[in-house]
Amino acid sequence: MTETKPVGYGIGRTKLAVEIETRRLAALCRWRDPRSFELLTAVGIAPGWRCLEVGAGSGSVARWMVDQVYPDGSVLSGDIDLRFHCDAVPGMEVRELDVMNDPLPAGECDVVHARALLMHLPDRPKAVDRFIATLQPGGWIVIEDGDWRAFEAQPLPEPLATVAATMHAGLRHRTGSDPDIGSSVLRLFADRGLVDVEVVGEARTMHGGTYTMHWWSLGLQVAGPRMVESGAVTQAQLDEALEITESPDFVMMSPLSLGVRGRVPAR
Repeated sequence: MTETKPVGYGIGRTKLAVEIETRRLAALCRWRDPRSFELLTAVGIAPGWRCLEVGAGSGSVARWMVDQVYPDGSVLSGDIDLRFHCDAVPGMEVRELDVMNDPLPAGECDVVHARALLMHLPDRPKAVDRFIATLQPGGWIVIEDGDWRAFEAQPLPEPLATVAATMHAGLRHRTGSDPDIGSSVLRLFADRGLVDVEVVGEARTMHGGTYTMHWWSLGLQVAGPRMVESGAVTQAQLDEALEITESPDFVMMSPLSLGVRGRVPAR
């Protein structure tokens, strides 16, 4: 019997589900891409580099990498679900990739980058080991992930507070996700003998009706039907919560986003 690969990161195949996820990824890219580009620029990405982008999503970071390294360099951009990935361009290979099980380049890369991926993986230390193994001596690993503890603890108006808490609990318990993994990456890097290890963090305000809020509220829309079906929230609560997130007068704090970099010692 042939094993079927998972759909991806929990996104169904209905037209509406795909449309919502496409919009959510676009909002995430608008928000996070500039910081990702800064982190990769800081490690010295340059013409001729061989790059690996894992959990690529829409492929926006991989597309930017190509502009930095082509024509002498190249980018392998992989995701378990390629429905949302941009088309490949010269210098870019796009590959369906289960990063926990599928073969990865061995000791070939100058940089490997992952954003909002580690939190979703079942064995995070193993994943970091696999990513480091793709690097040649002197190569860089750059991981961007979050710490949601302050985000989840902030006071919110009802029924948004109930709806948000239900969604976050489901994310942690149903999928095994760890939204706080970002704060552990620095130690994971240090324990593996990486050098020049540094971390930068950022939290922003999320205003109702803006792209920063859309990233999160679209996640509510994705999770909403499951929460309503289970009886955890009512449709009226969900609708009112989403209405709050669209109000220009509503402001909340974003999760803490952490960007961690480390380098394999040169021989």
